[in-house]
Parts: sequence; structure tokens; C-alpha cells
Amino acid sequence: MEEASGLSFHRFYLGITKLSLKPSVTGFGYKAEFYGDAKVLAQVQNIGYSLWLVEGHVVTRTTETFKNPLTLRLQNFDVANYGETAVNAQAIMTLKNGSVLESTVQAYSMRQVLEAVAKSFGPYSVAQKEAVRAMYYAHEATMSKWNVSGLFVEGDFEGCYDAAKWDISTQEQGYVTVLGGGGSTAQPLQFAGEYGNMDLTINARDYADSDTASRTDVELVFENGQTVTFGVINEQGIPRIQTRAGTILHWKSPYDLTQAESDQFMIDEAEIAAGNEDGVDLRIIRYGTTIYLFIENKQVAICDLTKCAKSAGDTESGVTADTKMFVYLRHYDDVREAGVQIPYSITTDVKPVEVIDGTVAGGTVTGGLINYYENNVRLSKYSDTHFMNEVITVTAVPDKGYKATGIFVDDADVTAQAAVNEDGTISYSFPATKDEYSASATFEEYVIFEDNYDETLWDLSGQYDGYVTVIGGGGATDKPLQFVGSYQDVDLTLNARDYADSTTASRTEFGFEFDVDGDGIIDTSKGDQTVTFGVVNQNPYRIQTRGGTLLSWKSPYDLNKAEIDQFVISEEEIAAGNEDGLDLRVIRYGTTIYLFIENKQVAICDLTKCANSNGDTESGVTADTKMFIYLRHYDDKREDGVQIPFSISTNVKPVEIVDETAERGQVTGNSINYYLNNARVSMYSQQHFMGEKVTLTARPDKGNRFVSFTVDGKNVGGTTYSFTANKDSYTVGAVFEEIVIFENNYDTALWDLSGQYDGYVTVLGGGGATNKPLQLAGMYQNVDLTLNARDYADSSTKSRTEFGFEFDVDGDGIIDTSKGDQTVTFGIAEGNRIQTRGGTLLSWKTPYDLNTAEKDMLVISEEEIAAGNEDGLDLRIIRYGTVIYMFIENRQVAICDLTKCANSAGDTDSGITADTKMYIYLRHYDDLREAGVQIPFSIKTDVTPVEISVTADENGTAHAGYVNYYVNNGRTSKLSDTHFVGEKVVLTATPVSEELVCSQMLVNGNDQTGSMSVNTAGVGSYTFVPGAKAYNVAFAFGTPVFENTYNASVWNVSQQCQGVVALPAGGGATANPLQFKGTYTDVDVSLVARDYADEANSGARTDLEFVFDNGETVTFGVVYTEGSYRIQTRGGTLLSWKTPYFITDKAMIDQYVVTAEEMSSGNPGGLNFRVVRYGTEFYLYLNDQMVKGYDFSYKLTADTTVTVYLRHYDDAGVKVEIPFAITEDVTVEDLRLFTEKAPVTNYSYSFAVIPDTQIMVENDVVNGQTNTAKLFDWIVANQEAKNIQFVFGLGDITDNNNEAEWTLAQAQHQKLMDAGIPYSAVRGNHDLSWYGKDKEAENYTVDDYTNYMGTTAYRAQFGGFYNDDNIANSWRTLQVGDVKYLLITLDYGANDAALNWASGIIYQHPDHNVIITTHAYLFRDGTTLDDGDLVPPSANGGVNDGDDMWEKLVSKHENIVLVMSGHDPQENIIVSRTNGDNGNVVTAMLIDAQDAEAQEGSMGMVALLHFSADGRNVQVEYYSTSKEKYFKAENQFSLELDVVEAAGSSEVPATGAYTNTALTEGSDYTTTITDEQKVTLSETPYTISAWINLSTSVKDAAGVIIGNYSGSYANCLNIEISTNGNPRLYHRNASNVFDSLIFNNVDIRSNTQWVHLVFTISGNRVSCYVNGELKQTLTASNAIQLESTNADFIIGGDFRSGNSRAFKGRILELDLYSGILSAEKILDLYVNGAEAVIEGKIEY
Repeated sequence: MEEASGLSFHRFYLGITKLSLKPSVTGFGYKAEFYGDAKVLAQVQNIGYSLWLVEGHVVTRTTETFKNPLTLRLQNFDVANYGETAVNAQAIMTLKNGSVLESTVQAYSMRQVLEAVAKSFGPYSVAQKEAVRAMYYAHEATMSKWNVSGLFVEGDFEGCYDAAKWDISTQEQGYVTVLGGGGSTAQPLQFAGEYGNMDLTINARDYADSDTASRTDVELVFENGQTVTFGVINEQGIPRIQTRAGTILHWKSPYDLTQAESDQFMIDEAEIAAGNEDGVDLRIIRYGTTIYLFIENKQVAICDLTKCAKSAGDTESGVTADTKMFVYLRHYDDVREAGVQIPYSITTDVKPVEVIDGTVAGGTVTGGLINYYENNVRLSKYSDTHFMNEVITVTAVPDKGYKATGIFVDDADVTAQAAVNEDGTISYSFPATKDEYSASATFEEYVIFEDNYDETLWDLSGQYDGYVTVIGGGGATDKPLQFVGSYQDVDLTLNARDYADSTTASRTEFGFEFDVDGDGIIDTSKGDQTVTFGVVNQNPYRIQTRGGTLLSWKSPYDLNKAEIDQFVISEEEIAAGNEDGLDLRVIRYGTTIYLFIENKQVAICDLTKCANSNGDTESGVTADTKMFIYLRHYDDKREDGVQIPFSISTNVKPVEIVDETAERGQVTGNSINYYLNNARVSMYSQQHFMGEKVTLTARPDKGNRFVSFTVDGKNVGGTTYSFTANKDSYTVGAVFEEIVIFENNYDTALWDLSGQYDGYVTVLGGGGATNKPLQLAGMYQNVDLTLNARDYADSSTKSRTEFGFEFDVDGDGIIDTSKGDQTVTFGIAEGNRIQTRGGTLLSWKTPYDLNTAEKDMLVISEEEIAAGNEDGLDLRIIRYGTVIYMFIENRQVAICDLTKCANSAGDTDSGITADTKMYIYLRHYDDLREAGVQIPFSIKTDVTPVEISVTADENGTAHAGYVNYYVNNGRTSKLSDTHFVGEKVVLTATPVSEELVCSQMLVNGNDQTGSMSVNTAGVGSYTFVPGAKAYNVAFAFGTPVFENTYNASVWNVSQQCQGVVALPAGGGATANPLQFKGTYTDVDVSLVARDYADEANSGARTDLEFVFDNGETVTFGVVYTEGSYRIQTRGGTLLSWKTPYFITDKAMIDQYVVTAEEMSSGNPGGLNFRVVRYGTEFYLYLNDQMVKGYDFSYKLTADTTVTVYLRHYDDAGVKVEIPFAITEDVTVEDLRLFTEKAPVTNYSYSFAVIPDTQIMVENDVVNGQTNTAKLFDWIVANQEAKNIQFVFGLGDITDNNNEAEWTLAQAQHQKLMDAGIPYSAVRGNHDLSWYGKDKEAENYTVDDYTNYMGTTAYRAQFGGFYNDDNIANSWRTLQVGDVKYLLITLDYGANDAALNWASGIIYQHPDHNVIITTHAYLFRDGTTLDDGDLVPPSANGGVNDGDDMWEKLVSKHENIVLVMSGHDPQENIIVSRTNGDNGNVVTAMLIDAQDAEAQEGSMGMVALLHFSADGRNVQVEYYSTSKEKYFKAENQFSLELDVVEAAGSSEVPATGAYTNTALTEGSDYTTTITDEQKVTLSETPYTISAWINLSTSVKDAAGVIIGNYSGSYANCLNIEISTNGNPRLYHRNASNVFDSLIFNNVDIRSNTQWVHLVFTISGNRVSCYVNGELKQTLTASNAIQLESTNADFIIGGDFRSGNSRAFKGRILELDLYSGILSAEKILDLYVNGAEAVIEGKIEY
């Protein structure tokens, strides 16, 4: 069309598209359609059509209304005259410009239209069919002559079938026939009419004599367009009911046929011959909106028709109970000449049968278990709808916790005829012959476990769902679950799980106790026996027995990798909720235990023997011996617990394997372990069980080969067949045939062939002869031969062992060299060569000369003969085509061309082609020895050449090895270019320059550089044995990383350019390092350190050594030594044998240690170790975290160059790979040891903290340095500027506890004293009296710490000491401005008494902020020290670790704000903040500079704590007084302390005043309680004060001072005197948790004196004072308080019957306080007696 912008193009359509038949008016015509866009329609004047019968008589109709379609029809058609005349039709369109467009003419007759309708008449509706038939009958005279039989029903079927495919003439006999056997999807039979409910049966058959598997289908096509098909098909050897493509249940499998049903479906040759062709009945019932499927009248599946077949299957299909359907029968894909008969029946009389459940309790009766399709998902359910003639299965299904005991049908007991199912249900089947049945069942309660289990350990709530739970995950050997009752044969399963998030390895097991004497009591001393089988995480993972009388601590089976992976529940599986572990199944059957992993039988154990050392004593266990069974799980503690799925059944079902193999071999089970007489041996499994995954193998006898293998008559194709046993018997059979190796024309006096099937023959007397060879049977072309040649040292002559070849060139089967046949012989001769003998080819040539090692291997020495080690030298000869290839020990050494003859020039054609056949002979002669000569040999005709393509980049060349080459009788050298499977191929890659090395090798595109070796010349060598048919090997070359001075027998540097080196034998040595090329100033070196597991458990060491050009050296390595993992230095001028860092993190250690499993998996892990040198500084990293830094500026300059070496040693026997990297590109912005910062100024006052000075002091003494003096001088010099109020020491003052070090330390600390700076000096482990002393010396017990540091002036600073004999535990107060401090020092690993003393001091100072300093409290990871950490106090002479200090002291007091410690060497200050019991936050700091001080230059470290005026905000600076620099930026930070808000008292005043006139003169108590004794307390007394008198004659418990215990279990508090005068506090809270605190350090008995006794209660801490002095503090498990007010109490007793605990002494005064009295006020009470006035008494 022409437009303003140009021409535009538009598509339109007009045409005749459909035929139209309207039978009611004998109407016949067409439908026309017109299409175009808006611009096309704008150009149209009108549309229309033309019809005509005869040319020239055209009828045309047009319309200006554009519509689709237009119908063009002739009505009342003259059928008689024009029924076979074509009616022509053409669509026309007239444009506004007058143009007329015409469509293609269509021409059809009435006959053509009606015959087309008849051919596809089936799917039309009933009304449409009736109208067409009425038109037919109106014109029957004409139409009866047409081919329209499809318009009429023929019996059960529509007439529109393909008569060439179907014979329906026998439908009255109940079957139709598929002619030729093969139908197709497009050629079904349609059952006549439309159907609602329907009952259809067909007999499906798959004939053995057909070429393909069959399918017999019933398709249902619903009137709303939905379709579904059900058929029986044998697809891929799995007979099943299957649906086909359709809108409903698209390609689903509602049911898989059983073996018996499959056998019935398959019509075998014998059944065909006997005329017994009955297949399997498929019955399909549509009832409402459900399809019911039956096999042999047994209901097997249900399908819901209401859903469609989209991916989720949840779309409504629109099918209702009223929706009609068409039904089609198909059979196809089974072509057979005789055709296929399909018996069938169909009815619309669907008769449901009702089964009424009359069960009273304990369970229900349902139908059988069937498959159920809903929303496209196949589920399982019990059938609930049944039909007439169905074989109904009723099933007794117990409720949870019950078991079925009987089943009844119409009140008849049918239990004896019923089947007991695996799931514990009972089923009974019967044919339905009436429309109603009653069914019922009896059940009884099912008890699985005895009720004697530990409820805190086991949760049995899931037992009836098949699992129990171990609470907390950790069981114990002595706390199992016991299965109820006793057992004989039993089938048990458990699912064992080893959780990755647990702390220890798990064990899950069944225990068996055999009651041999039958008395019902297990007593092994009387002959009863025990054994346990469980899955355990040990090395290796295994099934293991534990200690017992049978099979004690044995390992019946070791798990493989896949089973281990299934056993171990990974973190990912836990997160995903996929916690299925490994099934262990244990069957006792008679006197044998059968063990299974995932239902695969793995071991058998004989129960008849006992566990003495030989295991050969009769156990007394018989098949009738009953046993008790236990389930255990332990050692796997995890918070979420461990669920253990299990099952138990006494219905043990053996499966029989009947072997019908006739001869030459047998069919056996798989190889399993077998325990008999305590010895583990191997055997083939013989006994099998239902549900077992059975593996059968056809095994030929010696000298025979496998031919075929059948199971239940079915050929399984190979030698091995696996299946899950689901029936009680299988018949198997195998066919074998004899192997003939040699012709029988040999000399029996010379040759012994008895070992031929074991791969050897023997030359009797050792000496053969040229004319007495062994001839291999038959003739050969390509062949692969091997013999083992031996030259015995005890023989008199050199031996010759050879293969001879005779080529039948003329093909007549007779060797005649005069007629052109050829001969050649190859053998090991003269002790030094491969040699040919006289022959027509290569006569007396030497293709190869043996090297020294090969000669040594050939000769069997006297020692080898004596030892029975007679393995000689392998000669392998391959003929492939017209070439002979020779190998020594599988290495190709020579090639001989067979096409030339042995004339002098060797250039005559031999006539041998690749097709020429040959005879082969084996000879041995010239080696006479009485013992004879054994010749191992092999022969095979499967010669497999290997194509090897070898390439190199432009920097080198690569090729296979050179071999000798014989052609035209001349021996030359050439590259081998043909290789074979099993050959030892050697490839060589040579660089073009000495500056290069072979750096990479790709094999088939995969990097295999690590498999290559590279020598010091840079030449790469790769040796491999090909197993595939083709290899592409590519070599590349690069610049070496290391000098070529290394020991090639120790190191493999083939991957150096990829950053990996290896030690093939694992063990390097100090003298065998790798030297990195060149020298460096700044350098960054990293490697992966690994300690490979080996039998010797020798720790590995991987080192980086730095050798400086000025002679200084230092080495850093990762090592396991002296029981610790660490970074360690070795001997050198810098840091000789130091430990910069201890590796204690378990994850790091696990990463470093490579287990056997990690090695086998190829995932060795390893620890990333990095050393950076920058200027004069060194930095050490583990896993990218810096752990140490050093400054060697006192020995090095930034320009000092260094040579770097890599070592690994001490781990011999295991291949070690070391990934590495090295670079000179060093960036250190975030690495520097020192930071440039301005000093802190905005603070009020400071404390200085001196961390462990041991290394600094030692260095000063040994080396004459002055760093200790610099440190103390700096503090004194900065006292005023920084307002230093106190100096804290953290212990390890000395390193070696000797006089010189103490003298230096004391002198420097004296500087503080002289300057008036108060300080404390803590004792560390290096300062203990015994440390560093000779135990035999007189000074072994001398306390130098106290002697040197505990001067009179030092002691005068403190308020007191725990023990005046030493100064290790001290206290003092300090007030700075308004802030009060209580400063406490605690000894290294302080004992409980010292902690109790400290606690009392703290209680006496409730308004003070407490700072505790001790040597060992915090660990490097921020946790308190425990006995699992490095050098804990408990392992080094101390009592309490940091954990203990926290629990016993620090957590209990709300005013402890700061704990500082050293001991654990760390460059960084470690800070931890933890909530105490009172909600307060305790800050802890680890400050230990000994690593930094370990440099000989020392650092003189001090930590400065700068406080705000309120003591809350602290700015921390870590400063080196030697370097005059701040140490590391991360050590300069701020923190906030949870300080005491304001000075005050912990005494909480109570309302009212205390009065107690009744006790003023002292009272005695009896079993009678007076009114005066009864009191009511309004609140908890947190201080109890009493004046009492108790005679020393009272030895036993002296009774209750005040209490309210009545014998019940709630809310009581008693103050008592226990035995020997010990005070006791007894408390029980509302949760029935009790505490009994007995103060055994206290005895308050006195004959005449009144004693003042006071208890103070602070949370769960109770302190006991006697006569004003704190005697002991104890800790309860819970806070002590009364949980209700107005509690009634008794003075002088409690509420137990008859006041049985009346106080046996006298009470003068009893005072109760709601608050905690301070020590001063308690002392005041004692001094002033009853006259003291203290507020806060409780009124009662």
C-alpha cells in the first residue's frame, strides 16, 4: 500500500478451511475464513463465496459484513443424482478499487464427506451419531453402496476400526485379536457408546517370541476433553501399570508388578508351545470420579480423576461423576506373526461391596495397602472401596502402642489363614461374592521396652513411631534400653548417626545377653554369655563389639567411604533437617548373628564359641537359648539429643538360593567377614533373608570361564546380579566352559602343566630343549604375551626362556618355511639381553640389552631361593598387525618389523600381513637344576592399543621414550609411537634453555603436574600405565622458583611454577632444604603446613629459614613437639628454639593434622602459614590472622639481604605436598608492630600494669642489658605527668627463679618504693619456690618470691595477707578522688581457702570497686583458663584455674569490676566482659608481653590504664619503654568498667526493732515446742547471729538453732550444728533443689564459754564467722532465699515430728538481719555482745 512515508506491506488470508455436514437437512458444504489487519479491511468492499457443481452454473453470495467463518452449505442435497459429484467452492474478496481476490478451489462430494465421518465416527456425541444414521437411512438406497460401515456398532465396538489391524469377529467368545501383533497409538478399538461408571477387564500378554516389549492400554476420553490411559507394559525389563501421555496422570506408574505377576504377564516359549497363553488380568473400574485398578482382581491402585496433569497436578480437571467418557482399547509395539489375542469384558453394572469394621478397640480393619494417586503424587493408603468379584484384602491395623492378635470376617476367625506383614499388621484375602461383609480384629497393648530405663537419659515418646531419643545425646554403657521379654530368632535394625556438631564420637549398639542355663538371670560366672554389636566412630569407622564373653572388642566390618559419609551427619544435613544415618541390621537366626549395613550382608558371627584367647571353647548357646536385648547410645553429647530409629521383629524370614549350576563352577553370595573361634576370616555369604540386598556372583572353577548366568530363568547378562529379596526362594544357575591353554602334544617328562590355571608351568629338572616346547592351543593374530624369565644362581648354565612364533603365510595350516612360511623367536638369553634365535626372520639378533637393575632382577640369588622369593624379569611381547613390540617389566624397549625376511640385507618381503595367523610356542632350556624352573605366563588376544599425543609449548620439546627398532635386519633407535594398555609409558619434556624448567603437564586437559618428576636440569619425566584408549599430554615450561641445588631424591619440584612442591617419601632433613632463587630484602612467603597421620605418629615440621648476608639467621616453622602444636624457631642467631605462638584452637589443629580419611579423599586441608619480612620487622600469620611480630633492628637493617629456604622433615613414609607462594611485593599498612600516635591526655589518673617480665629480666642478667631498668625508670619519670596512682604486676617476675634475676627484679621494684609509688607484685609459676631448682638441693623449697619482694616497706602497703608467711595473697584499699578501690592479689592457682579468704575481704568492702590481679586467669581466646588450655595452673602446681576462680569467687560479687592476668603469651591485650551472678559486668584483661620481650633487644612493655574521674571510662595504651613507641594500633583502645555507683552498705534495714527477751538468760530445748519458740519471719534473713553454748561431749549432730524443715520438700531454711560441732546451713527451694553446707573447718563446741556464731548469705555464697573472725565461705548450687513471706520458724528445733532435731545446747541471743552485715560490724557484735546496737534486725 502506498503511504506518505512510502510503501507498506500487509498480509491477509482467505480460503476454504473446513467441510460442513448438517445431517438433519441433508446439508453439505464448506466453511470459509478471512483475515487481515485494519488497513487491509479498510480496502475491502465485500467478501463472499461461490459454489458450483457444473462449470458455468455458479452461485455467488457476498456480504459487506466482515465475519468469520462464513458457512457455505447446500441443503436438501440431491443425494441420488449428485451424491458422488464434487461440489466446488471458492472464497472471494472484492476490494474497493474493483480488484477481486480468489482462494484456491476445494472440491468434495457428499460420499467423500460421509466416508470421512464414518472413519472417525467414535468420538461424536450420541445426538450427532443418531442424526447421521437418520440421514443414512433416509438415503439408504444410495449410501449403502458407500464405505460407511463405521457409522454402525458391531457388537461391543464402534464400527470405525481398522480391519487390517483388528479382528473383532470373536468378541462373542470374549476376545479380539490384534492381527500381526503390532498395533499403534492411532489405531485403537472404540467400545460402543458413552460410559459413566464402568467395569472393564483385559488380559495383557507379553510374548517371548516377539521382537519388542508389548503394551496393552485402555484409554478414557472424557466429554470435557480430559484424557487418561492405563495399560500393562514391560518397559526396560520392569513390568508395570503405566499411564501414557494425557491431560490426567501424564506418564505415571500407578503399580509395579510383582515377580509372580510379571511371570504371568510374560508368555514364554514353553507356554506358547503348550497353548497356555493366559496373561495377567488388568481390571479397571471407574466409579464416580475415581479409577480403581486391579491385577488378577486384587486392588492395587486408586487414581483421582478430579485433578489435571500439570507439574503440581493440583488443577481441577472438571471431571464429575456425571461426566461421560469414550473408552478405547489399544495394543502395539509387539509384532508377532501369530497375532495377539486380547480377552476382555466390559459392563456398566458396577457393584460396590461394603466392608463394615466391627472392631471395638486397639485398632481398625481396613482394606489392603495400595498405591494412591492424587495431585500427580503417588502415595500409599489402605483401600476403602471394594467391588463384586474383587479379591478383597482386609487388614488389621493396630493403633499406636498396640499389636494385632486376631482377625475375623463375618464373625469367622480367619487368623490362622491370615498373613503377618512386616509392619505388624495382619491381612486376610477373600473373593467378594455379596454386597456386604463384616470384619473385625482383636488387639493387645504392645510394650516394646522394659520400664527400668533412665528417664533423664531416654525419651520413649516416639517408640511407636519407630524411634527413641537420647536426651542430650550422651548415653552410657550402664544405662541401656531393654527390649521387653526374651528372644530367640530376631531381626533388629537401628539407624546410627554420628553428628558433626557433637563434641565426641558416637557409638550405637545392640547388646545381647544369652540365658544359657535358662534361669532367667544373666550370670556370666555360671556360663551365661554376652555380646554387643554397634556402629562406632573410631579409626577406622566400623561395626565393633564391646567387652563381653563372646567376641570381645572385635571388628566384624570396617565401613567404606560412602557408608562413613552416610553415618556422619554433617552441619549442612543438620541444618537441612536431613539426619538419616546408617542402618545397622542384626539378625540372630539359630546360633549365628548376621550383620548388615544398609541391608547389605557384611559379616557373620558364630555364637557357639566363647571369648577365651583362642575362642574355641563351647559357649553353650544353642538355637533354643533365649536372650535379653538392649539398645545403647553413648559418647555423642549434643544439646539437641540424638534420635535413634529402630525396628524389631521376631518374624525372621530366611531366603533360599537354589543353585542349579551343573558343573565347572557355582553361584555364591558376596564376600563377607566371618568370625569363628574369635578369628575374622573371609567367606561367601550362604544364608540370606527377606529384605536383604543380595548380591550373587557366578564363579567358575579353576580352568574354566564364564558363559551365562540366570536368576529365576532370566539371563542377567553378567557374572554378578544384585537384588532385594522379596520372596522366600530364588533359583539360580550358571554355565561355564573349560579353558584350553596348551595343546596336549607336550612332553610330560619335561613339562608339568598342573599350575597352568594359576598362571605358571614348570620345566621339570629345569632344562628344556629346542625341540620340546609347549604349544599354545589354536592359532593367533594379535596377541599379548608375558613370561617371567629366571636365571637361577644354583644352576650350571645361563638360561633361556622364550616365545616362538610360526607364521602360516600361505594359510594352509601347516608351517613350511620352504613355501614361504616364516618363524621368529624372542627370549631372554645369556643373562643379559633379549635375543632372537635362528629363524627366517631376525635370526640371532639382539633387540635389547638389559641394564644392571634388570640383570639383577633376572638372576635369582641363593638368598632369594632360600627365602622363596623367586620373582624374575617380566618379558612381554605383543604382536599387533605386522609388528612385534617388546617390553621389560612393561616398559617398551624394542620394536621389530615382521614384513621383512632374514636374508643378509633383510629387505625381502616376508609375506606377513596383519591377517596372517600364527602358532605360538613357549620354551625354556639350558638351565639344569634339580628343583625345576617355574615359568609364570599370561596370554590374551584382546590387544588394546593406546593413542598418545604428546605436545610441548615453544619453550621445549616432549616425546615418548626411545626404543630399539629392527627393520631390514638393522637395529636403529626411534621414538616409540604405538603403546598399549598396561604398558609403563615414559614421557620426557626438555626445556630449550637452562633458565627454564618443565613447569606444567596436562593429561587429557587435566592438570597432572604433580604426577611428573623434574630433575635439577629442569627436564620433566612422566611415567604412567594407560588404562584408557587415548591420551593427550601437553607440557609447558616456565621460570623456576628454586635453585637447582636441591636433592632430587627428597624433593619433587615439578609443580613449583604452580606453587606446590612435594616430598614423595615424606621425610626431608635439615640438610636438604629447597632454596628460593635469588636474594630478597622485603619478602612475603606463605605455605600450607600439614602433619600427615602415620603409624609412628611422628610430628611433622615445615620451616622457612632466613639467612642474612651479615651472618644472622632465623627459622620459623609449624611443628608438633613436646606434646604441643606451635610455631617454633630452630637454632639460629636470632630467636634460637623459641615458641612465638602455641596453636591451641582445635579447629586449627584439625586443619593441620591430615587424617587417613582426608588423605584417601584427596582433601588434605592444612594450615596456612605466612611469614612477612618488611625492613627489620617480621610478621607471622596463621590462616590470615597475624599471631606474632618481631623487630630485629638491633641486628638487621632494612637493606640487609636474605636468602630463603624451605624445609620439611620428621614425617617419613607419607607423601607430603606443600603449597607455597613467595613475593617481594610487601604492603604493611596494617601490619606494623608500632603505631605512631599521640599520648592520651584527657583523663584523671592512671594505673600502670607491668606484664610478665621474665624474658626481659633473664636477658638483662645474661646479656648485660638494661631494659628492666629502663622500664622502671620510665614509670618513675612519668609518675607525675601521667598521674600514676598504682602499679600492678602480673607475675612471672623471673624466668628461672635464681638469685641473679631476683636481685635485679627487687632492685628495680625498689625504685617504685623509693619514688612513693604503691605497687603489687603477683607470684607466677616461674616464681614458685620449686621452679628451676634442683630437687636435691637445699634451696628447693625456699620462697625467693617472698624473701626478695616481701620487704617490710612492701608489706606495710597492704591491709593484710591470707598467710603471713608469704605475700602471694594480699589486699589493700586505695581511694582516688571519690572512687574507692579494693585491690586484691591472688597466688598462681590459688587454693580454695585463699579464695574464701578473698571473698570475705570483698564482703567487708561492699562500697569498693574490686580489682583482682593474679598470674593465670584469662586465656588467649577470651575464655577463662581451664585444664584443657595451655599450661593451666591445675597442671602446673596450682589448684584453681581461671574457670574455678570465676565460679568460686569472681562471679559471686557485684563489686568486682576488673581482673587482670598474664601467663599466656600474647602480643595483643585480650579483653573479656562477662556477666556475674548479680547482673554486673566483670571485665578481664590478659596482658603478657613475654613473646615481645623474647627478642634479645627486649621491649620493656607497660600497659597504661587512664581513668576518668568516676573510674568508669578507661583508655588503654600499650607502650614499649625500650623502643619508646606504642606497640600495635589494636592495643590502643578504650573500655568501660561497671563500677559501684556510690559508696554505701549492703545492709538492708528492716522495719521494726528486734526483741528477744526469752533468750536473755540462755535457753535449753526439748522435744516439746513452746509458744516462745515459734516465730514468723517477714523476709529472708541474710545475716543470722547467735550466742550459743554446746558441750564438747556432743559428738553427733547437735540439732537445729532455728529452722522450718518439716520433712516436706519446699521452701525451708535450717541453721544447725552438725557432727563434731560443725555449723550447717540446709536450704531447699520451691523446685525441690537442696543444698547442705557443712562448715567443717569450724568447731563451736565449748564446755563453759558462750560462742558467737554468725552466718552471712550473699546469693549462693554463705560465710561463717566465729567470735568475730571469718572462718570459712561455701558456695551453694542455687541462691539461698525464702520464696514466700511470713514463714513460720522454730527456735531450737524445726517442724519435724516431735521436734526430733531439738538443739542439744543453749541459745543466749538470736539476731536475724535482712541485710548482710560487714565484717567490721560482725566484729563489733562480738566485742560488744548483746549490748551492740545494729540496725536492720528482723522483727518476729
